[in-house]
Amino acid sequence: MASSPDAETVAAINRAFEAAAKQLSALGTRLAAVVRRGNAAEERVSTHLFMACGFSSDLPTFASQHGLIGAAKALLSCVTLPLECGSALMASPDASIGESTGAATECLFTQARLLSHTMSSAMTIGGAEQFNEQLAPPERLLPWLSAAVSKLLVLHGTSLGRGSSFRLQVILVQIVYCITYDARFRRHATAVQLDGGLQQILLRLLVPLLHASAAPMQLLAEQRPAEFCWIYVAHIALPLSAPALGTPFFEQLRATSRGDNSHARRVVQSVTEIFASMPASCPEGSTEDEISHIWSSLLTLLGNVATTTTRSIDAQQKQGITLYTDAQRCSMLHQLRAALSRLPTALRWALKDEQRIAAEQLDECQPGVLLGACGNIVELWMSLISQQLQGNLHGSLAEVTVFCAAGSALLRALPHVAALAELAATRNAAGSQKQFENKLTKLLITATPLTLQAIKQVADRGPSSAADSAAAAEALWQLHTTLCRCIHYSAAAPAAGIRFDKLIPNLGYCMETAEVVSSRVCAAPPGSTASHSFAKPRHLLAMSVAQVEAALVVAGACHLPPDDERVARALIQGLDHGPAALASNPSVQQALDRLMHRNEAGEASQTGDLDPDLLAALQQHQQQHREPQPGDALELAQAAATRSCAYLRCANLAGEGGPAAGQGAGSQRCSKCKVAWYCGTACSHADWRAGHRRVCRALGASDDV
Repeated sequence: MASSPDAETVAAINRAFEAAAKQLSALGTRLAAVVRRGNAAEERVSTHLFMACGFSSDLPTFASQHGLIGAAKALLSCVTLPLECGSALMASPDASIGESTGAATECLFTQARLLSHTMSSAMTIGGAEQFNEQLAPPERLLPWLSAAVSKLLVLHGTSLGRGSSFRLQVILVQIVYCITYDARFRRHATAVQLDGGLQQILLRLLVPLLHASAAPMQLLAEQRPAEFCWIYVAHIALPLSAPALGTPFFEQLRATSRGDNSHARRVVQSVTEIFASMPASCPEGSTEDEISHIWSSLLTLLGNVATTTTRSIDAQQKQGITLYTDAQRCSMLHQLRAALSRLPTALRWALKDEQRIAAEQLDECQPGVLLGACGNIVELWMSLISQQLQGNLHGSLAEVTVFCAAGSALLRALPHVAALAELAATRNAAGSQKQFENKLTKLLITATPLTLQAIKQVADRGPSSAADSAAAAEALWQLHTTLCRCIHYSAAAPAAGIRFDKLIPNLGYCMETAEVVSSRVCAAPPGSTASHSFAKPRHLLAMSVAQVEAALVVAGACHLPPDDERVARALIQGLDHGPAALASNPSVQQALDRLMHRNEAGEASQTGDLDPDLLAALQQHQQQHREPQPGDALELAQAAATRSCAYLRCANLAGEGGPAAGQGAGSQRCSKCKVAWYCGTACSHADWRAGHRRVCRALGASDDV
């Protein structure tokens, strides 16, 4: 074939393959008959089967690759070797007498390898229907699978995920994945759903392998054993969420979470560790379609695990029973925090997967399932946070960074949620989908203040190292930046349905905590590891300027007294801690005047409800009208230039990276001043129009940046 033979030679090779396929198929039937007659040992059937399966394994792939379609279809009949002879051997009590563990494992491996290659070839050459209906229907394939997995468990049940049988485990997982998840094996999946015994056998294979994958998948790709790849993880995760095995799997989780919950807690740990370790970009050797599909599968699995756990925890709360100790809930909270920070990445890739499936007009497109999974994860987070807060959350300042990452992730997930909901609306009833989207959006927004309470409680734990304080200060700045961007995003995308006036109190809460943490950095002794950038409150100046800008956006859109109080508090806090130039900003003065006017109108109608202290502070700022100074614009620009995006109305909520200048993913610097950084050209152009053009040259010449 490598020498490009002529058509006659190719036809001869094709006929030779077809003849060999008939002989191999007949051999499988004949050897099975020998086993059933009871003289399997003296006929050395196991050795014959091993050699025949090994010889046959690569032939279907070879024929498919070289366009020998007739040969490839004929070779599908070789499945009689494992399905007839292999099944007969495993059913015979005498067949394994004198057979070593190694030999039995190798024989089983060659059978599984032949089956896997034959199934793959059937999919490639369009012979899936013939393979599934005639050659390997459920009543033939499933008994072999049940016997093969059972034999593996007998031989190697205590060493799943490692050892000499690992190659066999990987191939069996591939076969389970095909018959439970691939749409072309629907009859097989339906048969698995009706066979409780087979379901339990397959779960005894998949669940330990899920646990065994968690540690290796946290390693760098070059340090990881070659067999552990993300495709392999997907082949484990997807069946556990598919109907055929998902229902018994989660029934098992619910049952164990009500008694000895070590099994349920270990599943939560393994799934969250794998989820948190997934690559954000497409790794070498994988395609974008594969990675997006894996993210979808893990998101679905984590969502299903989360809802089972949430129900158990809520039941404990309502019924006053002890299902999870405080330490166990705290452990799950720590595990979920790291996974939650990957939620925006998971949704971004999952959206890409759903868009591909929708473009191919496949029935598997189910964006609503992903939205439900996301909601389940957030509900578990809220349940764990709520109960831990009641029990006085323990932790150190070092943990503020992880909590802030989780809080930012909740907000950065919003654009992806809106996009998934829009995709779902095109395939389902738009009205019901919109209601579902609003529920999830509300969940994400509601989870933010809970997360901030946890951050505040941990941050108040007392002294910590300067390095931890510096890291916590930057993490709080990042969360504050994300909150500001969320407000601007909701103003720019009203269809997303985000009540951004509900976010404004969180800005103040975040700022207060950042002030406390930053004071520890400023007080750090000489020679400490505190970052120089946090030895001065420059990040607090940047946060203040951004907070005032966000408050102005909310002030222009809200007209109710309660919202006035929220806006007034955020505005005054920003003015108190921000650059002096803020006080002379015309927009700020207009907002102060408008707030005072609305409050006076409310008092006249007996509806004013501004707190007296707040009202006094508002009046003070209004009366201390500061005339604009020549350097005001530059002072504000310098504060904005310390941000990852100097455009104060940046709505790029999905952007990733640190809060400081140059830390944003894909950030670019102003080509003229070389000081201001932006998350993209859209923001740089908008900021130029908003006033950067007037300070660009002075900013570039200034040393105080």
